[in-house]
Amino acid sequence: MMPMLNNRLIVITGPDGSGKSLLARYLYYVLRNRGVPVCLMYGGWRSFNNIYAQLVKKICPAISNKNITHLSSIKSPKANIARKKKIKLLFKLIVLLDYYASVILKLIMFSLIYSIVILDRYFIDLIVNMSIDLEEDVREMLSTYRIVKPIMPRPEKIFVIIGPPQMIFKRKSDIPSIDFSREQCRRFLFISMYSQEIQIISALKNLQEKAHIILQETGIEYENSIPHR
Repeated sequence: MMPMLNNRLIVITGPDGSGKSLLARYLYYVLRNRGVPVCLMYGGWRSFNNIYAQLVKKICPAISNKNITHLSSIKSPKANIARKKKIKLLFKLIVLLDYYASVILKLIMFSLIYSIVILDRYFIDLIVNMSIDLEEDVREMLSTYRIVKPIMPRPEKIFVIIGPPQMIFKRKSDIPSIDFSREQCRRFLFISMYSQEIQIISALKNLQEKAHIILQETGIEYENSIPHR
């Protein structure tokens, strides 16, 4: 199991449009202005590294192939389902390896340099979005989360920012649909039910209120560090 990092790791995650990036930047500037050695890091998954690109090109068409059962008239429907499951499993493995190489190794390095690392997004975002893309149900998503969690650096708290889907959908122009926002919120809430270290913060709270909650919960001195409104 991956141990907790010696320094404080503040993870801010949640559905697209919930305001997590703005909050992460705000916390970063507040702590930096107080002279705290702090680092703001993007913890989301951007894209595949070149190492895995060729493998993904081969796997992606197989996942999206809706007529996969015609590939072999000899195999039974159960065999075809098993084949698709194996393909999805391989795809997820490649994505997670890529994420570990591009994000987690950098996170471990920064944790040796800075007293506090603020992480905008985390592996939970990856698992939620991947489960939606692969049309997995929440049980499959939770199974992936439970397998991956032990190998990830563990913060004391993970803060999930969630608000009404209608509100967060309007905040970003690149969210595919309101249904996508609803599904993201539903899946983040589902994972939160099974994780003691996750704390939900309402996106309806103002920036200062959310920052106060995070700094207080992580044991960082926060009185007079953020102006009240």
